[in-house]
Parts: sequence; C-alpha cells; structure tokens
Amino acid sequence: MPTHARSPPSCVHLREVDGNDHTVIMVQVENEIGMIPDSVTAAPARTNSSAGRYPRVDKLFAATQGRAQCRIPRRLGCTWFQVPRRWEEVFGKGPGTDEIFMAWHFGRYVNRVAELGKAEYPLPMFVNAALIRPGYQPGQYPSAGPLPHLMDVWRAGAPKIDFLSPDIYFTNFAEWVQRFHQSGNPLFIPENMPGPLNAVDALYAIASMTRSALAHSASSLWMR
Repeated sequence: MPTHARSPPSCVHLREVDGNDHTVIMVQVENEIGMIPDSVTAAPARTNSSAGRYPRVDKLFAATQGRAQCRIPRRLGCTWFQVPRRWEEVFGKGPGTDEIFMAWHFGRYVNRVAELGKAEYPLPMFVNAALIRPGYQPGQYPSAGPLPHLMDVWRAGAPKIDFLSPDIYFTNFAEWVQRFHQSGNPLFIPENMPGPLNAVDALYAIASMTRSALAHSASSLWMR
C-alpha cells in the first residue's frame, strides 16, 4: 500500500455531514471484491519474483500469530513459522494457492482503506462476498473475496474490517448462513435473493444465531 495513501473522501464527507446526527451506522468497503476471469494477478510484483511464483508467505503467518480464532497455524503446525517459506511450498501449486495469495493482498488493501477511513470517522466497516456456484473454480467466480474458506486469511490481513458478509442469491440460504457464522464472525446479510421466502430466511437467521450480532437488510425482508 502506498505510504502517501489518503483518507477515503467518503468517510471525510460522512463525518462532515453526519457527525452529529449519526444516521449512517456502518460502511461497506468495496463491493463483492474478487478476481475474475483469472485466479491471480499478472502484476510484476508477482511474476518477477526470482525465487518462485510468489513472494514469501511470512507476513501472513506473522499476522495469524496471537489470533486465537485463526486456524492456519493449527493446520500447518508451529514449525512452519520458524523458517521463511513461499506460498506454493506451504499451500501447494494450483488455483487454490492463487486464491489464498490474492485474498491476503485484497485483505491488506481493504484493511488500509478501512484504517484510514476509521481515522476520519470511526464507524463499523465490512466487506461483502459474491458466493461460489457449485463446481466453479477460482477465476470462474469472483475468487479471493471474503468467502468462508478464506475467512482466516481475510481476518489476518484485514483486522480493521469488523465482519465479512454474504450476498445470498442462491436457494441454499441456511447453508451459507452457517458457513459465514464462524471464526468469531458476526452474521450480517447485506443482500438476499428477492422472493416469497425472504421473511422466513430472516427468521431462520435470527433463530439460529442467537448469540451473534445479527442484522438483515430491510430490502431482503420484502418481495421486490
């Protein structure tokens, strides 16, 4: 992230026009961020790495240490932290590693935006995810976004983001609710497929997540 990065104008504007009334209660940083139709960027910082396809994975590991809810260290074992390693050495070769690599850097970028925004106007900030169609591979959907299987990576790379949210346009609503309620992530559904079951979906989310901070967009409660 450039050192000359400036505060997001939207947060400066919100502070100026709404700082007293507080009608805006949270901010969505980016909209369905992800990589498509490729699974990884072709930027020089990646392709010119002389010792492999990616730079070292050290920063991801360092960000996970001390985070009790992050499962990456437990999956790989503590010995992985003792020597510098590269992404493909740790996670293997293929589009799955592309996706982890991009999720880490998307998260770091969004974290910087949120950090600068909160410095101007400290509102809760979140990101939303376009979900995966069955059988699709990274690059065939907006991959590397804040999806359930990447939640540990996103929460390590973007600690200034308060929660990760699903835009649910599939019929298996309950499955996606359960998948996003993990790793200490509060459930918030900014978008849902309009239809006659919206009210039922909202009641299911509330009833099944009694210990979480829950919200459901008003537009999702009614047929449009």
